[in-house]
Amino acid sequence: RKESAALILARLENAMAQGFVTSVDILYGLPGQTPKGILNTLERLVNVGVHGVSLYRLNISRRNNRFFENIAGFERNAMRDYLLFQIAEQFLKNHKYQKNHFTHFALPEDQNLYFRHTQRGEDLLSFGATADGVFQHYHYRHPVYSKYMQGDKSEIPVLEGGVAESLMERKCDPAISALMGGSINKKIILALDAENLLNEWLDCLLLETCPDAESYLLTANGSWFVSQMICDLQSHCGDRLSFYQ
Repeated sequence: RKESAALILARLENAMAQGFVTSVDILYGLPGQTPKGILNTLERLVNVGVHGVSLYRLNISRRNNRFFENIAGFERNAMRDYLLFQIAEQFLKNHKYQKNHFTHFALPEDQNLYFRHTQRGEDLLSFGATADGVFQHYHYRHPVYSKYMQGDKSEIPVLEGGVAESLMERKCDPAISALMGGSINKKIILALDAENLLNEWLDCLLLETCPDAESYLLTANGSWFVSQMICDLQSHCGDRLSFYQ
């Protein structure tokens, strides 16, 4: 963002004074970013009292090539990014922010309504260049937002760019939604006959057992490898469906 940090903090304070729940997106993996730097950023946000923080790893794509043209010699460093995420998660948890999405940390006021709609069994009407909408088992994303917002709307399919979930994806939905939400109940795993996967995730410290021993929380390692966990789960469910068919 082009605005100064002081202006952003002032706007956040003003929004909270008006009664709004505030959430901030933080990029990690930026050129020149250090553990001290990201901790300083998070400390300032926590001191202001923001209700939620999302941690997003910097992506490199054609959409931000111009940014990197001005930074000679920059290369992604997976180890550094991993450590930055670990440090940020520990800091936020130490300040009572609980994970309610695999990269989102929140105080009780922030229910993270957008990302947790699946767990509430709700559809999602979404607008934006990369915003995902869901109607039952149909997912869509408007691939060209400018065209969607301009001209004759009758020429633009309302749910352009959509795809329906497969039978395997529907079977995995409850578990995937739970994992992405930061925790999963043992009953969901047992319903998929995936106890071996659960044990593997526990052995690899991707999950930690809750005090009630009936549910599990996604660790910082789990957040880092959640895509692989979902792939393993889908592979497991796909094999099971093939077996029963």
